[in-house]
Amino acid sequence: MSEKIGIKNMMLRISLVIFLFILSPLAGAADRFSLPDGVYYHRFASSVVGPTSAWINPAAIGYRKDFMTEYLGAYYEGKFLKSWGWATSGDGIAIAYRHLDDFQHQAYDEYIFGVGDQILPNLFGGVSYLHIKNGAGIYRKKHLWNISLSMNNNRKLVTGVVFSNLNRTKNNGRPTGVEQLYSFSYRPSNNLIILSMEISLSSRQSLASAGYNYGIDIMPAKGIFVYANIDNSRNFQCGFKVNLEKEYVGSQSHYDSRGHHKGTTSIVGYQAIPQPSLVVIHKK
Repeated sequence: MSEKIGIKNMMLRISLVIFLFILSPLAGAADRFSLPDGVYYHRFASSVVGPTSAWINPAAIGYRKDFMTEYLGAYYEGKFLKSWGWATSGDGIAIAYRHLDDFQHQAYDEYIFGVGDQILPNLFGGVSYLHIKNGAGIYRKKHLWNISLSMNNNRKLVTGVVFSNLNRTKNNGRPTGVEQLYSFSYRPSNNLIILSMEISLSSRQSLASAGYNYGIDIMPAKGIFVYANIDNSRNFQCGFKVNLEKEYVGSQSHYDSRGHHKGTTSIVGYQAIPQPSLVVIHKK
């Protein structure tokens, strides 16, 4: 019990840090530090669940305490499984790894560790640390601290707030900006449809120049999930996931504004607690 209280107190301090960074004069205009695309697929910070929360929203790591693990393999430009990754979560802790075979003509290796927990009845908090072991140019030997909150006040609207690059890693000797992500997901009824949007911007960047993303999750049948999103630059992703009780499989593809294929990620996962699925087992 005392350990649980200690974690919640830690998360409360984390939430205060978020607001300090919002008001901090250090959050002035600066260059952006963006992580490369590839392998992991997009999910909104307000709707993500499972081990990939480590990449997207560490607060969501605390949603499920059961063990989950996921393997991701990418196909792009005739190469299959040359770029890959995995993510594992359980008991409010997640670990993930990503390898890009040829990013800027060099291998890229990224590790991330995150924790998330409930700190109030309708509030979750999380923090993650990301380390880039190998990478070209400005990416080599970089590390980022990230922090987030997820709020669910009426069971239909969920808000996710993520602040990344809190340590303002340097680019050519200059500190880069703190990245901000504001995400909203609305469930009209029965969780069969989720409508989402998010706003991404850097320190003191105006809303007019921010990035916007819109998406939808649909469950057309028990255990089947379909996903699509499009941003204000007309890049889009679409994919599916099928639950097989404790196992699940899926795929998601990326396209640019002209419809050119930018990669497809195949997904194989395992979850300790069976979920609604296509498979029905009749026990004697």
